[in-house]
Amino acid sequence: GTVPGGNGTFRSLPLFPSLNEVGQVAFAARLNETTGGFNDDQAIYRSDGATGLDVIIREGDSTGTNGNFGTNLGDPGLNDAGQVAFRAGFLTNTLGGTVDDIGIYRASSVTALSEIARKGKDAPDGNGKFSDFGSPIINNLGQVAFTAFSSGTTDGRDDDGGVYRSDGTTAPLQIAREGQATPDGSGVFTSFGYPALNHLGQAAFSARSSPSNSLGIYFFDDVLGMLPVVVE
Repeated sequence: GTVPGGNGTFRSLPLFPSLNEVGQVAFAARLNETTGGFNDDQAIYRSDGATGLDVIIREGDSTGTNGNFGTNLGDPGLNDAGQVAFRAGFLTNTLGGTVDDIGIYRASSVTALSEIARKGKDAPDGNGKFSDFGSPIINNLGQVAFTAFSSGTTDGRDDDGGVYRSDGTTAPLQIAREGQATPDGSGVFTSFGYPALNHLGQAAFSARSSPSNSLGIYFFDDVLGMLPVVVE
């Protein structure tokens, strides 16, 4: 079908769109027959199925801070306010080239856009700079949780991964970091799965830890801190 605005037709749709509690659906799509060819053939859309498709972000749009969206728009998460969160790679026209060409964003339209985290920016604890991100999740408070890797860390691959949460206004909160002691004192974190996030800002995530390579599930709360749920 023809895309909103008439610039192109849909070529590829996702297998797993996002759905919120007010009946809105969000998804990323690849397009054919666009005026810009490879420069505008991806977009993120939202719809309730009755009023047509809203364009949230289109390849080539400004990131609002540094550069333009490029050829890698990830599948979005969606909250009940209609805000989406997504990973964007291969950003173009950035100040740092490949140094700052990946980011995590929250948007309800191209004019209501916030940068959540950006490649090249300092990790919250000052140990390295963000270098890449996993797919984010968003709650009804507009908070976004995500995994990230960092470069230039103190211990290299032993402390370059972490789990984070951000509201796009303050610096990201570090929930857990590779090399950090597990809450049960049995070892240190070595890797993380994608986090879950509820509408209170509480997070849950799976993680492996050394020295036993045990897999565990952990819970995080701003007041209670981190607690183990179950560990192998």
